[in-house]
Amino acid sequence: MRSVVLAALSIALGANLAFAAAASRADGPDEAMLRPVRELVSFMITLDAAHLRRSFASSDVTVMENFAPYLFIGPGARRLWEEGFRRHAADGHLSELAADLGKAATFERQHDRVYFSLPTTWTGKSGGRKFIEHGAWAFVLTSTRDGWRIRNYSWAVTDIALVD
Repeated sequence: MRSVVLAALSIALGANLAFAAAASRADGPDEAMLRPVRELVSFMITLDAAHLRRSFASSDVTVMENFAPYLFIGPGARRLWEEGFRRHAADGHLSELAADLGKAATFERQHDRVYFSLPTTWTGKSGGRKFIEHGAWAFVLTSTRDGWRIRNYSWAVTDIALVD
């Protein structure tokens, strides 16, 4: 009986591993998946809302950020996040922003959703002083008939330095 149970567990584990391998790709997000991320970055640099028109999913959006109220969730989450970022940029007197997106550290795909994390370095000025901010974004995108859209993202700062 024990060998039957072990054989069944082995088969189940093998099937799960095969499914996980089929559900994910090791090579990372393609350009179509990165497009809404690049549009998000363009908005953050320019504050031009036109960049956000196709970036986010139409519903069930959740954003976790390092500015109040930190969690943007529910109906209107994208709009609330946009307003929050505008305040954050104004309060911090952010200017000359630039982002360097690194290679995805993780990437998983299952059906019409993908998850990936992007190491990112932001540079710019805050209150007139140059800064370098290292962090990582974790994204969940959903595929729509119009392309990939951001369903969820969270930002985490891992290091920040003011440069004289």
